[in-house]
Amino acid sequence: MGECKFLLKTHAGISFLENQLRTALTFDFDKIVVVCSPERSEDVKRIISSLHSERILFVLNDQAGSERFYSIQCGLKLLKDHDQCFIQNTDCPELIIKTLQLLLNSRNSADTIIPIHFQKGGHPVLINKKMIDQLIKAPTDSRLDIELKKHTMHRINVNDPCIHLDIDTPGDYIKYLSNKAG
Repeated sequence: MGECKFLLKTHAGISFLENQLRTALTFDFDKIVVVCSPERSEDVKRIISSLHSERILFVLNDQAGSERFYSIQCGLKLLKDHDQCFIQNTDCPELIIKTLQLLLNSRNSADTIIPIHFQKGGHPVLINKKMIDQLIKAPTDSRLDIELKKHTMHRINVNDPCIHLDIDTPGDYIKYLSNKAG
């Protein structure tokens, strides 16, 4: 992308991360965990501080060059006593409450609940206590999709194209901005 993706601005003019956190704070989450590398930790801390919520926790992934899965493990370690948790990428600028609720309503149907829109899965995913424990124990160089496939999964149809948003390139960002504007 050439710049920090979670600091990109949404249509509302706030960063992707702040947008996700503001939305998450309107949902009934006990804890919201943000994992970040040392290079961007001050940016993350500033955003978290501006939201004035003790529910938002910060954890540092201090292993330079580690895979994304290790960041997930860092966050899950703070949630190891929880019955379930959502996993969301920070390069997905939108988080829709209705989708979170639909996933949560299906929480007892499998170890992992995945939103589907037009037959394609996306984020956030909801995992149960068993998956939290398994992901923490998995090799640090694993991948989330591979680990999730080892356990039961339930896919739930949602009317939410935002589950597919993945801003990886300047072109993706321009498309995201133009879709809302048009």
